[in-house]
Amino acid sequence: MILATEKWTYSDMLAKLPAESRYEIRNYNLIDMPSPTEKYQDLQFKLTLLLGNHIVSNRLGKFYQAPFDVIFDEGNTVQPDLLFVSNENKDIIKERVFLVHQI
Repeated sequence: MILATEKWTYSDMLAKLPAESRYEIRNYNLIDMPSPTEKYQDLQFKLTLLLGNHIVSNRLGKFYQAPFDVIFDEGNTVQPDLLFVSNENKDIIKERVFLVHQI
């Protein structure tokens, strides 16, 4: 659900919202992200175990769970539920945020 008519940027989100907020910005619109259902969380947990163990045991890269900001640009920031970053792309991980320069 879009929450505001004003344009939002990632900088606005950092300045105006609590750090662990469940919001995303798409095309400069602030989007409220509802809590996942029990069924969804169960599936996410199973995927986390399966993928996480595979990634770690094979030393393929890093595996993250939400919340973790992925910034495509100032007007498009998302928090994917699960995120894999290969060793080859590890330099795109920053201290507070994850910056994506290429899709």
